Amino acid sequence: MGFALCMITVSFLVLDLGIFNREAHEISYKEATKWTIAWSTLGVLFSGMIYLIYSNQWIEISAHTKSPLEAAIQYLDRLYHRVDFKY
Repeated sequence: MGFALCMITVSFLVLDLGIFNREAHEISYKEATKWTIAWSTLGVLFSGMIYLIYSNQWIEISAHTKSPLEAAIQYLDRLYHRVDFKY
């Protein structure tokens, strides 16, 4: 599933940088607002889809996780502990 997520991300980058924005130009406020709304909406829809998948148990939840919220908290906790904050 992680590989698929990476491939989807790369696909969206290719779409955004290679197809939608081919020509170098000065981006207007209106265009920036439209793209921000479009990509933010896509992100929110993706989050909602993940929530529905876990809340309806379409994907098996591990024995340590009881809810989608706990799964998100566990993920963020693991991510936080992987990052080395030493300077």
